[in-house]
Amino acid sequence: FGRIWIHTHPGDCPLPSQIDEETFDRVFGRSDWAVMFILARTGRTYARLKFNVGPTAEYEIPVKRDYTQTFAGCDRERWVDEYLTHVHPQQNRRLFQSAYDQTVDFDWEEDWLFAEYGLKGEQI
Repeated sequence: FGRIWIHTHPGDCPLPSQIDEETFDRVFGRSDWAVMFILARTGRTYARLKFNVGPTAEYEIPVKRDYTQTFAGCDRERWVDEYLTHVHPQQNRRLFQSAYDQTVDFDWEEDWLFAEYGLKGEQI
């Protein structure tokens, strides 16, 4: 039985919603321990460890992404080729900034996954 719940959020906020909290309690409330991990679209993260036995407790835990280790089936050159073939930024795409229809250009080159820590890709 899995005790680690990993899911994504479509926006830039990784904090659990009320539905997330209800689901976490319903599905993992009887487990000795469980972890909820959320990855927001912008790369921001949230993780919490919950103990349900003994002196029950919950702790927000830090998250670090480490891409330095390869794994079985990892073929970086093939991944890069596939990425460059299939992923292209939309031209002239503008995103709403406020309710007054002000727009800003989206920086397609920004390393959003590492921006949370002020790092560039290879610095972790």
